[in-house]
Amino acid sequence: RTFREVSEATGVPMDLLKVVREAFGFAEPRPDDLLREDELAVLPAIEVMLASAFRPIVIERWLRVCADNLRRIVETEDEWWRTEVEEPLLRSMAEVDMLAAQADLGSHLAPLVEEALIAIYRGQQEHVWSESVAEIIEGTLEKAGLAKRMQSPPAVSFLDITGYTRLTEEHGD
Repeated sequence: RTFREVSEATGVPMDLLKVVREAFGFAEPRPDDLLREDELAVLPAIEVMLASAFRPIVIERWLRVCADNLRRIVETEDEWWRTEVEEPLLRSMAEVDMLAAQADLGSHLAPLVEEALIAIYRGQQEHVWSESVAEIIEGTLEKAGLAKRMQSPPAVSFLDITGYTRLTEEHGD
């Protein structure tokens, strides 16, 4: 289906739909360009966001941030793939053999990397969302007069003084 057809069928604004193509790293599409299947996989999330009254500008920002950071991850992978897989293999075999060997490793490693990325993403979600919930709870308690927010967290210092163990053994705490 074309961008125009999908926009009309789903109610997703054309400008927002175009950002999906850009998030995949391709040039801005024309209304009559066809959507790729992987681009269509992003639509259900966008539709739920729009149905939940998310502003299109917020969805666009989310798409751009995802695209930017995922691009950085892929660029880093490309660099280590070249330095840690392809170049060492090329030192020990012909190019055609290197291509087969790196394809075998890639087939094994790719799903593991995807799982690791999802696990890290979920861990980051848990951390950020827990922090957000804690802030809401603190604000609620403060409004109710049940607690007061700390203006600055307490500080703790650990010192390692040379000879302190001997000193305490001789003179006590």
